[in-house]
Formats: sequence, structure tokens, C-alpha cells
Amino acid sequence: MVSSKISRLFKTASGTILEWYDFCLFAYFAPAIGRTFFASGDQHYDLLLALSVFGCGFVARPFGGFLFGYLGDKVSRYFAMNMSIFLMGLTTLACAALPGYQFLGIYAPICLFALRILQGISAGGQIGNLLVILSEDPELSHKGFYIGIANATAQLGFVLAAAISLLVAHFTPPPWQELSWRLPFMIGGFFLLIYAMLLQGEDNTATTLSFRCHLKLPVTLHILLRHYKASLLVMLLLCFGVGTCFYITFTFFMDFLSQLHLMTQAETFRFNMLGILLACALLPLFGYLGDRLGLYRMLLIGIIVSLALNHLEFEWLLSDNLGKQVIALVLFVVCICWLNGCCMPLFAKLFPTRIRASGFCTAFGVASALCGFSPMIAERLMLTNPLWIEQLFKITLILILLTALALPLVTRKISNLTNPLLKIHE
Repeated sequence: MVSSKISRLFKTASGTILEWYDFCLFAYFAPAIGRTFFASGDQHYDLLLALSVFGCGFVARPFGGFLFGYLGDKVSRYFAMNMSIFLMGLTTLACAALPGYQFLGIYAPICLFALRILQGISAGGQIGNLLVILSEDPELSHKGFYIGIANATAQLGFVLAAAISLLVAHFTPPPWQELSWRLPFMIGGFFLLIYAMLLQGEDNTATTLSFRCHLKLPVTLHILLRHYKASLLVMLLLCFGVGTCFYITFTFFMDFLSQLHLMTQAETFRFNMLGILLACALLPLFGYLGDRLGLYRMLLIGIIVSLALNHLEFEWLLSDNLGKQVIALVLFVVCICWLNGCCMPLFAKLFPTRIRASGFCTAFGVASALCGFSPMIAERLMLTNPLWIEQLFKITLILILLTALALPLVTRKISNLTNPLLKIHE
């Protein structure tokens, strides 16, 4: 019984792998993309422009979150999720085929920017609708465990993108290096075809027909902002805090350690890959422990443990001992997975069924956009004083703790709230 549920879950969440595979490719090939679409003659300037376009994808995520969240409430959670996946896959294929500056001139970076905005809109709606689907599925009794598996599939997208990018970069002959970045983008189209084949014969609309909301988009936004401000804020701050810790650990720490000459670039890449694979195992584990021992209790314990270990983790991370550095990175990954695995399943109670996808995806999209800039902030702090990174991490954990303490109050308030506009459609 459990194996069939996991099999069905992987089939439902398989699009997440495709979604994050496509979204991450841009970052891995930013230098080559910069040279292709900007061609200023200054490699550093081209890279900066390419990374700026990459960042625009994060800025677009709140808009995608609200749009696909609304579609999830209006039509179907599955419809909105699959629409976002196909949008991501098709824009990735368009990136692979888009001519560079040499052929299109100034229109090349403009088209690239437009495609990246569409990718950001897509990323804003996929994972949110998936988590709402899992939280509402009556057959999945252990919500923490199954949502942890879904979160792990997103990490597999990162791993797949890194692995294929590494293989392409390693085996492409030197004369073709400038074109090699297009191949992984084309492979994304092949993955999209596989996902479309998996959807053949699937009819998931029946599971969400009872959830449909007939409110118009402006009315949904009005209800969220007027009656569920506290829910939006609590989810936004928790997602922002956990996301900031995640991005600093899995992206910034790699550059941080290599810039301080504490690890080679090859070592940081290897440990980053191992950390992501470890996260794939830990996210379902902590979700399961939360199901057994209480998700909220486990979340609070995880925050306290993370705060208690914070100073030791940074002390060992900045040491000259490779063994201590590895242990510190493992502790960071364990703590982040602990918090992520226990907080995500708690969000379903923050919004009523009729506007749950809208609220969930909007808060998640805004938080993702904000925490996407955390590595840049951390980089700026490192230039001033590397020790300030520890304080940034500690402040973020304190923010998570204070927000978590407010979570039961908000949940209790929402359970007692009767919204007349929603009641009409119940």
C-alpha cells in the first residue's frame, strides 16, 4: 500500500524534477550565455548581465505564484501545476533555439530576458500547487513524509542539471564549447516529452472538482489581503527564513570556502553535490518524524538545535581542518532539512480550501523571490567581515523562531474566521 502511494507520488511530482532542472541550467551556463547574448567584449560584464537576467526569474516568481495559484483554485490544482511545467519546458526549448547577439543584435538579450521572466512565472506556480495537492490528498495520511519526498524531487532536479552540465562541459570538443550550453537546454525538451507521456491516461480533475472557487481574480486577491494577511505573512517569513538558510548553504558557502582558500573549487562542488543528495534522504525522514512526534513540536526543536549549533558550525567551517569543515557542512544540511521537512506540511491550515492554492503559491513565490538574493547579501557581508555571515545566519534563525511561535495563534484565528464571500461557495 505504501509502495503504491510512493509510486503515485513520484509520478505526480516527477514534473518537479523537470521544473528545477530547467530553472537551474541558466545559472550553470551563465558565462557562456553572457558571451552569446551580450557580447560586450568584457567577460566579467557579460557574466554580470547574464546573472542579472537569471535574477529576474526570481523577481517574476510572485506573479507566477498568484497567477497559477488562482488557476489552481479556479480550475484544478493539477491543471495549474501541469501548465506551469509545460511553460517552463517550452521556454527552455526556446532558449536553446534563440539566436545570439551576432544574429539578432539588441533583440537577442531582450528575447532572453522575456523567456527568463516566463520561466520565473512558471517556477512560482509549480511547487506551490504540488504541495497543496499533497496536503489535500485524503489517501496520504503521513503528510510530512510525502511532502518531504516531493521536496526531495526538487533537489533531484538540481542534481540532474549539475550532472548533465558537467558531462556536456567535459565531453564537448573545444571548437564546440561556445555552443555546448544549448544541448542541456534541448535535453530539457526531451524530459518534457517524457513527462507528457506520463500524463497520458491520467484523469486527476475528479480529485479537485470539489475544491473549485468561482471568485474572480481581483476578489480572491482582496480576500487574501484583507482577511488572511497574518497567514500570508507567517508563511512568507517562514519560507523566507528557511529558504535563506538553504541558499546560503547550497550556493554561497561553496564560493565562500573557495574564496577564503579553505577548499578548492572542485572540493566545494563535490561536497555540494553530496549535500544535495543527503538532503534528498533527510527531507522525507524529518517529515516522517514530524508525522510521528508532531510537526510543530519537531519544528520548534529543530530551530532551537540549529541556534545552539550555529556558532560551532561556523567555527568548524572556518577552520583549516577538512574533517571539521565537512562535519560543519553536514550539520548545516541536517538542520535545514529538519526545518524544511517540518514546516511545509503546516501551511495547509493557514488558508481555507477555496483559496488555498492562491494563498500558498503567493506567499511561497514572494518568499522565494526575496531569499533568492540572500547569497548576494552574504557576499557583500563577506567582503566587509567574513564573521558577519554567522550573525546573518543567527538572525535568520531567530526570525524563523519568532514566526513559528506565532503560527498556532494565526492558525487558531483562521479556523474561527467566517468569510461571507467564501461561505457562498462552500
